[in-house]
Amino acid sequence: MARCLGLNKRESSRNLSQDGVLGPMAIYAAGTVRSAPVGWDTLARRTATMTDAPPEQINAATLTALPREVFAGGEIVLLAVKPSIWRPVWDALPWVGSCIILAILLSVLGATIAGLSVVATSQVVLLIAIARLGLAIVHWIPAWYVLTNRRVMTIRGIRRPKVKAYPLLDIREVHPCAAPFEKLIQIGTIRFVTDDSDGSTFYWESVVHPDQVLVEVDRAIRDARHGPGSGAPW
Repeated sequence: MARCLGLNKRESSRNLSQDGVLGPMAIYAAGTVRSAPVGWDTLARRTATMTDAPPEQINAATLTALPREVFAGGEIVLLAVKPSIWRPVWDALPWVGSCIILAILLSVLGATIAGLSVVATSQVVLLIAIARLGLAIVHWIPAWYVLTNRRVMTIRGIRRPKVKAYPLLDIREVHPCAAPFEKLIQIGTIRFVTDDSDGSTFYWESVVHPDQVLVEVDRAIRDARHGPGSGAPW
């Protein structure tokens, strides 16, 4: 389980915010899209992605990849990131590991299934592992974590987008987390706690450069509460 360090409204602003812009770190490529898809006039066209590619190319590609229908009129995309490619590997790891162990045992014991040879049986088991990994990657492809001037969102879904979102004004705490495997590959998870009566939680799992993402989230929440560039604590 990921270990989370809680940050309340006041602590988050003090610990995570930075004066001015992030600077030329080549982590966020931010800019304005000069030509956006026709019919997307209700979405203000500014975005930031975890990449080194030129802003104009990246912004256009990112906005095209995001499902337009999930955004409201006048909503500004401040950040759009994908979970790390290691996420589907981790999700499929129990299946892959189990299939590898089973294939080794079948080979050692000489056991077969459905009249296949020992080698063919082991190959079938390994194909199941590959198929499970492929399925995890298929689910990863349409997955996005999106920060707008109004909401934090998780977008998933293969056939149609499945959106889970909370208004920025309803975010009570932001927790940086790191599962053991995330620490090894230097990624992290961001946990949002809302003002709902049950204290609902909301996760961005396996984020690349989570500290930098936290800075952007903190800035967006402060701007939503106090106006752009106010610098006021939550």
